[in-house]
Amino acid sequence: MQSHVTELLQKPKIINWIEMPSAIGEDEHIEFLKNDIFLQRHEGLMDHILKLNKICESESVYFFNLDKILSRNLINNNDALMFSKNFIQFINKYFSFKSLVHTNLIDDKLSNLFRSEGIAYIERNLEDKKNAMMTTLDMIKPFFSINNKVLRSYIRVNLEKYRYKVEILNTGGTKSPDSGIMKDLSVNGAGIILNNLNSIENYNLKDAVSINMYIRQYLIKVQIGFVTRINKDENALGITFDINSRKMLSMMAAENLSKLIYHYLEEAIKKISIGNPRVPN
Repeated sequence: MQSHVTELLQKPKIINWIEMPSAIGEDEHIEFLKNDIFLQRHEGLMDHILKLNKICESESVYFFNLDKILSRNLINNNDALMFSKNFIQFINKYFSFKSLVHTNLIDDKLSNLFRSEGIAYIERNLEDKKNAMMTTLDMIKPFFSINNKVLRSYIRVNLEKYRYKVEILNTGGTKSPDSGIMKDLSVNGAGIILNNLNSIENYNLKDAVSINMYIRQYLIKVQIGFVTRINKDENALGITFDINSRKMLSMMAAENLSKLIYHYLEEAIKKISIGNPRVPN
């Protein structure tokens, strides 16, 4: 069976979430991915937490679920303050300015302890599925935004070696589609290598196109996309689309595309986490 371990062409923004709330499921993971943010789940046992410094990277932030960390490590309420003092030393040593602690507990001593050390600390229930997504997006903004807008990093996965088939039609030009293979893919665009060397002449920047992408078990149809890159040396096109536009992709196509990118990223991040070569900046 063919391996699908994937290379990333752009490093994602990663949230390493220690004891991720159960309300954050696959649907929420995919919604974050649409903002180019990958959620990575970690256990809250101190033996595991102490190893996090080995994957510390500038593009990563760390969310700590204090309630579950205390529970996992069998820390009772009487010892929570002392445990937190030691925990703060660890955070400040490895993750200063890029960590956030959240809790359901309303405890002035705990909140003052974390905030006095400059650690972002919020008292909010993230086990409520209805509120988890909106609250978490608000939590993310200070780490990955300018002027309250989440920055885009345009994560792309390299698919060229798999030679997935693609058909592309210039909707304002040729009447028959051109064939090619997938070069790369993201939630907002695709790179395509055309099979016919002459086909590149059928396209100009800003041309509207439609695409059929045959990737693994999926047929993903992009009803409208636009040519934003032309590389004649590689006989390749770059196509941009908006995954949230139903004029460009149907709901099913958008969901399937998101799932594909999510699972490719999941495989790639696991590869990074165990110490294999890192993806390029």
